[in-house]
Amino acid sequence: MNRRTIVKGIVITAVIVLLIVCALAALLFFSGNRVTVARCIVTESGSLYMVYEDRPVQLNYEGDVDCKTGDKLFIVHSTAFAESWPEQTRAVLVIRLSRGDESDVPDNAFDIFSETESGEDADKIQEISSGLDVDGSKEMPSRIIGVKCASFNPLEEKLVVTAYMGDRTDYTKPYSPKYGTDNYAVFMVYSCSSANYNGYEPSSILINSTSDKYEKAFSEADIDILKIEFPCILDDKSHIEYTELDFSKCKTGETGTVAFVFGWYNPYNDSPDKMTEGQRKFLSYYVAEDGVYFSFNGEFYAKKAAEKVNNETDVVVLFEDLPPDTDLEFWITEDVAGYEWLGHDQIYGIFGGREYLGTGYKKTPTETGTGGHPEYYVLYTVGAYPDLSDGGKYVKTITVTDPNVRVYGLTIKSTYGEFDKVFSELGYNLRWSDGAIDVRIATKGNITVSFKRSDYEKGVKAELRIRAAATNKYGIMY
Repeated sequence: MNRRTIVKGIVITAVIVLLIVCALAALLFFSGNRVTVARCIVTESGSLYMVYEDRPVQLNYEGDVDCKTGDKLFIVHSTAFAESWPEQTRAVLVIRLSRGDESDVPDNAFDIFSETESGEDADKIQEISSGLDVDGSKEMPSRIIGVKCASFNPLEEKLVVTAYMGDRTDYTKPYSPKYGTDNYAVFMVYSCSSANYNGYEPSSILINSTSDKYEKAFSEADIDILKIEFPCILDDKSHIEYTELDFSKCKTGETGTVAFVFGWYNPYNDSPDKMTEGQRKFLSYYVAEDGVYFSFNGEFYAKKAAEKVNNETDVVVLFEDLPPDTDLEFWITEDVAGYEWLGHDQIYGIFGGREYLGTGYKKTPTETGTGGHPEYYVLYTVGAYPDLSDGGKYVKTITVTDPNVRVYGLTIKSTYGEFDKVFSELGYNLRWSDGAIDVRIATKGNITVSFKRSDYEKGVKAELRIRAAATNKYGIMY
């Protein structure tokens, strides 16, 4: 191969790379997408989250990516995602850049991941659920199931799990499945492993006082009681099955997963449980000394819930007064249960609390009619504190984008050096965020302050945010 051929090959390769880069840049420019390089969280049920400013943002991504919790990803995603947790954004491209592990993910991200709305009665054990927040889409399977139960249960007591199910199959059509000896709708509950969710695995639990697996077959006479019309929403009007789980024979430290299945049984199906045209929901558990903890996000999070409730090193901060040189109406962790928020516009769409704009700031019109954030504002997020099971109405997050509002004498026009000086003197630990966007983060106990300056080239808007992380002793989540 002569020198001219080599040079020609290099030029062609360079041109192709340049075209790809230009195409990607055009895609980002015209679509309004953005690029983020971030660590990820992958739940045992397969949900993918990117860690954005120490917060988990769920990625709605239709492609496949080989990654696990802690890996660093290159993500092209929509710029429009909520500023509160839990967040979601549509991803158009996800590429793994490097491997990592759970130690690479900030603890705050795991804490926020488990947050959810708490009930009004702080004495009650909170409930967790899976599959009960469906949008009624026609894209769902023919048979759907939703499951809910307590997030914690004493070891000596049986846990009652409520399963809601519906069948939207039109059995009058000629191509629909037909009930028979070997073909029928079925509700199954069985012990399985995180390595093979669809397959049975023996365990120490008892399901409905019999064994570690249970099955209820439906006949053609049950079509009407299972029938669900579009939009397919599971609620108290749906068919309900109650299941008792007995963990009294389990040992401390034991962990596992229980599958709840509603579908069409076919003995010739390749899946281990012979189920097709339906759904499965997986309830993971961890047996601790004081009882059993549960999660619908995998065994890791069930165990983490148990660790948090027995962790006496959590630093919970309760502030009382506004600091000097601060132009805010309320301060972080302030109890606002008696405040009626008259004259404050509410921003809707957050789980686990309420969001209110400061006095004088008005929502901007949106297509949904609920209104959105104005260009410059102060936003107060109110929710349960210091633990999610405590209920209450405390200021848990303050977000400032108004350049005229001071916090400790700082504004969004301040420099990173000025930010460091103020918070280092206040005893905060300082670091940079792990991502493509420069965000300075100060932490002290359970208080996190993040600061980012405007970067018009990257489409970054200046913002100062203060957040108090609530503990989550019972692993409350949706």
